[in-house]
Amino acid sequence: TSFVLPLIKARMRCVSASMAEVENRQSTDVPIPENRLDLYSITAAHGLKGEVKAQMLTDASVEEWEKSWIRQPRTDRIREIEVTENREVSGKGGRIENILKIVGVETREQAQDLIGSRIFVDSMEDFDMGLEDEDIDEQWPDMWDPLDTTEDLIGFKAIVENSDEPVGKVVGIVNNGVQDVLEIEYIDREGTFLVPF
Repeated sequence: TSFVLPLIKARMRCVSASMAEVENRQSTDVPIPENRLDLYSITAAHGLKGEVKAQMLTDASVEEWEKSWIRQPRTDRIREIEVTENREVSGKGGRIENILKIVGVETREQAQDLIGSRIFVDSMEDFDMGLEDEDIDEQWPDMWDPLDTTEDLIGFKAIVENSDEPVGKVVGIVNNGVQDVLEIEYIDREGTFLVPF
């Protein structure tokens, strides 16, 4: 007992120190937007100078927002970041990938630590356009309600790009491990089809 007790006390000191470190990190990583929109999922390190490969999760680019954040899943740490470079490259199978340069990430090892992280923005930022109430169509507010998760798209109509022609309705969400895929039910016949989101 006299041998085990010091080990337990030492272990408790280590746990307390780790918890204090986590709390200190989290306290510095504020404020965080309530209406998150995930733009990229980091899939790999690229090169030796801290660049990362990322899979786009929407058709929006990080340059369209003034601020962006990153969430690291292993530590659950969220912090604000600045992306200074963003270029598209053709990946395996012709899939388009993005190469990002994040301020403060200077080595391959630092880039590897970010694998699995999500880069996100405030989905409501675009809507703060300084418009007067009379300039906003009465039908718009419902369309502007923030989508908290991809599942919120269930029930939405799917239309052909650059037209108003409806082709189906979103009835489910499938995650293939890289991105969410919309399951859409045809409106003019039986069956469903999948569309990457």
